[in-house]
Amino acid sequence: MPWHNKESYPFTREGIEENAPSGGGVYVLFDQQRFIYIGESDNVRQSLVRHLEGDDTWINAWAPPFFSYELYPASARMARQGALIRELKPACNRTWGQRLFHQSG
Repeated sequence: MPWHNKESYPFTREGIEENAPSGGGVYVLFDQQRFIYIGESDNVRQSLVRHLEGDDTWINAWAPPFFSYELYPASARMARQGALIRELKPACNRTWGQRLFHQSG
């Protein structure tokens, strides 16, 4: 179950304001080598702004330069997020196991 949206956007305030929807969906923060965080939200834009403003020190430590999103109805978001976390094993999601901050890949 790969990530479907091949578009990526800068994880900056401007990038979020111009590209992130205010609707619900699943979103990813990533760099060129790995997925850093996978989240789900009723308002993707609002959640990305909170992360950008530093609501999670682990995400801040990884300093992801990019984000992407997929729109999903509330009934499907958590299942999609869980499946992606299990498959892609992002560094900052606790759901699949121990955080990987100390690992480089």
